[in-house]
Amino acid sequence: MRVAWLLGGLAISLSLLTLTACAAPAAPIVTSEFAGLALSHPASWRQYFLSPSGSLDPQAAGYLTNEPIPAGCRGTSSGTVACGQPVTTMGSGGVYVTVQVAYQPYGPLPQANRTVGGYPANVAIGPNPGTDGCPAATSRTVTATLSRPDVQPSEIWIFACLGGSSTDRTQQQVMAMLQSARIATRPPATEPVPGAPTCTGQDLVVEPGPLLSLATQEQGLLYAVLNVGRGTCRVTGYPRIGLAAQAASLPFDYQDGGSPYLLPGPPPVLYLRPGVYASFQIDTSACETVPGTAATTVEITLPGQTAGISLPAETRGGLRGLRYCAQPGQIVYVSALNAY
Repeated sequence: MRVAWLLGGLAISLSLLTLTACAAPAAPIVTSEFAGLALSHPASWRQYFLSPSGSLDPQAAGYLTNEPIPAGCRGTSSGTVACGQPVTTMGSGGVYVTVQVAYQPYGPLPQANRTVGGYPANVAIGPNPGTDGCPAATSRTVTATLSRPDVQPSEIWIFACLGGSSTDRTQQQVMAMLQSARIATRPPATEPVPGAPTCTGQDLVVEPGPLLSLATQEQGLLYAVLNVGRGTCRVTGYPRIGLAAQAASLPFDYQDGGSPYLLPGPPPVLYLRPGVYASFQIDTSACETVPGTAATTVEITLPGQTAGISLPAETRGGLRGLRYCAQPGQIVYVSALNAY
């Protein structure tokens, strides 16, 4: 009897070992944030932001994908892309998720057919309609819309393109990601976040901003600073600036603040959440510019950083913004970093 009991116990133990060995390990899960929206997803889905120079909306789209990003579509930071559709191919098990977080008023949600992360939402699953920016090999799409006109952010739009033979499994992962959604009302960038570390060069990417409208003969440039890190970081102060024309340094004098176009007062302390922008502006007073002295590059060192980056001295659309007047003491006024 005891032998039979031992043999039976051995059989049960072997069965449990077999089940344990056959069970597929759970895919590692990470959480990504998009300016107030947190989503948990497989770690193999990499997060990207649309770079400031490629965006018309300061709270632009972000992406999650396990597909490669073409070199020509990558932004100045490894965490950004500089084109509207960064994924052009879709392999087996491929996923390409576009996330839009909007902060302007929208109308009410037409029809909430389920909840997403506890929030009323409209979710649609279907074949690729061919009109929503999915790669050609997409076989299924998942669309989720959350509208909250009474709070900020006011609308969340998530659109997933799925491809390949394992679409059912990928769809399950997308639905689990939607159920993990957590929406935090975005506080002002000046609201302290306890324990937030100082922003590093790996956290922030800088790119030209839109055209400034200044008075006649006055010149200026705006630059956008985006947090592409995985957590909130803290930054304050004035960037250090150096302008050059065809690699020859222009002898401007640089002053922190002072221009009528810049906000007075001490630099604010900004707490930039992932996907949230800051900005700074440089401008000069009116003068007669000299041909051939248009700045072509600007060297920018952000507050708290030791290494600078070189960028075109131009607007998002490629317009040159600053010329030297060949007058001793010509000042370039530099603003502190401010909320975008």
